[in-house]
Amino acid sequence: MNAFLDENALLSRYDDDVDLIKEIAELFISDLPTRMSEIKKAIANQDARGLQMAAHSLKGSVGNFNAREAFAAAQALEAAGREGNLSRAETSLPELENSVHLFERGLCEFINKYEHQSVFQ
Repeated sequence: MNAFLDENALLSRYDDDVDLIKEIAELFISDLPTRMSEIKKAIANQDARGLQMAAHSLKGSVGNFNAREAFAAAQALEAAGREGNLSRAETSLPELENSVHLFERGLCEFINKYEHQSVFQ
């Protein structure tokens, strides 16, 4: 599947409840542009506290899916915000964007794969 989404770990984490995973994934995907915008805005405005909070929120969201690369990238931005190191945040942002994009693609593939499958069938 997608190296940024461990499907087996995801299914195991949610006791093979495909419907629940799809619901959470769809919510995540719909909210992702807002979360990424908050991170970019905080960096552009040199708002270290805002960056820390926005990155922390995204980190929690991707953590629900065991998305290690996206989690690590969000964690790095959260730390940069906490430390007030916005220059590091600027250089770390492309890594977050890439890992989140690839993870999102993996979620979309997961949703499509199980589109017509339900645990209630």
